Amino acid sequence: MKQAICDNTSFKTRDCIKIFTYSTLLLLLTFPLNGLSFGWSAIIGSLCYVLLAYKALEKYKNFRLEVIFFILAGRLWLEYPIRVFAFKDTLCSLMVTIFELWNIGMVIWYFKHHKSKVAIIVGIIGWVYFVFFGHPQWLEFAYQKEYSLHNIYSISLK
Repeated sequence: MKQAICDNTSFKTRDCIKIFTYSTLLLLLTFPLNGLSFGWSAIIGSLCYVLLAYKALEKYKNFRLEVIFFILAGRLWLEYPIRVFAFKDTLCSLMVTIFELWNIGMVIWYFKHHKSKVAIIVGIIGWVYFVFFGHPQWLEFAYQKEYSLHNIYSISLK
């Protein structure tokens, strides 16, 4: 009987570590895109985190709180110290983080309300607002100069 309890606990711990590792790997794989384009980085990173959150929440239905915690922890643990010590210098990429967290939140809402279509609609409205209005306004604020959609989403290697 004790063996079964230990196996269940180690299974749960192993899966949480796996989710944390996947989330961290996604951060490390998508983070270099910030150097090319904040707009594309946010879009590609968000899609990756939506897929991770969806698959993990679908697979581990009984451990949703743990799944959410380890996805968020894997996403934020490397970024948090940089933002604390160099907040003003990292202000331009803060919207990428906010957008990725928004999309993770939309997946959580989707599952919490039993795969609600309203969550999908709100998520799409959030995407449209972010891509066409929110991100350009944020970069104007962060850099104190005007940006257009062409400047944000064009990929340049300067």
